[in-house]
Amino acid sequence: SALIFITYLYFYQKVLHMNEFEVKNGIGIIPQGTSVIETDSFYRNEDLRHIEIPEGVIYINSSAFHSCANLESVYIPDSVTFIGAHPFLGCNSLKSLIVDEKNAVYDSRYNCNAIIESKTNRLIVGCSNTKIPHDVKELSSMSFRACKTLYNITIPKTVEIIGKHAFIGCHNLSVVEFEDHTRLEGRPFAGCKKLSHTKLDSFKEIRCSVMSVPENGRLMESSVYIAYDGSLYWVLNRNYYPVISSISPEMKYLTECLMIVKVGECWQLCVPERYNHSIEYYH
Repeated sequence: SALIFITYLYFYQKVLHMNEFEVKNGIGIIPQGTSVIETDSFYRNEDLRHIEIPEGVIYINSSAFHSCANLESVYIPDSVTFIGAHPFLGCNSLKSLIVDEKNAVYDSRYNCNAIIESKTNRLIVGCSNTKIPHDVKELSSMSFRACKTLYNITIPKTVEIIGKHAFIGCHNLSVVEFEDHTRLEGRPFAGCKKLSHTKLDSFKEIRCSVMSVPENGRLMESSVYIAYDGSLYWVLNRNYYPVISSISPEMKYLTECLMIVKVGECWQLCVPERYNHSIEYYH
């Protein structure tokens, strides 16, 4: 079967394991003939600053370069056909990501300094110098995790999904621009402590509360904000970052589980108890 054939190919490749490489003057040297870079092969190597993966490498497995804190640049040859999840997790100093233009599976189109899965237009790895191309449709989970020198990012209107924890731990990220139709999954901006404004930064901020409403009538509150731009209301978190798409004042509701209610001069976001899980993101 196809699965047996792929398994055969994988296990009969020359596999690079932990510490089976050299680092000279900050440059990683992978032995010729290597086909697979195994998980954690370069784990926490603080001497590694640049890696040019040699032609012939086919697989880069998950977390292969995990926590190489000083790694700045990566080159992916055209021979690579598989990159596992989060291959550069914890590589906080990444500034340059280049994929050979002949690679049929991945690319770094328009010199964007990112690794993109060509078929799906999904950005799987970004860095502090990434310029997200206008034809990317998704930012993968943890794609920009802990980019310590990422200060601002513009997410084009073609991006439909920002994946779980996409920007988690980007402590210096302070400005993000994106379209209101973009779907946010699983706290993509968690830990972005300096994220204080986006394209909504000029909106009027009105204090309100998120409330789950149990059958006994008791209320559990968690502070968020409603921002009004003159025509639309936006639900923001404590950093004034949008967590729900815009809501027209005529609608007063968002899907079947969220409802905005005006009490006196205050707007409140109410959630029935049976949908209480829906507000976990906003706490």
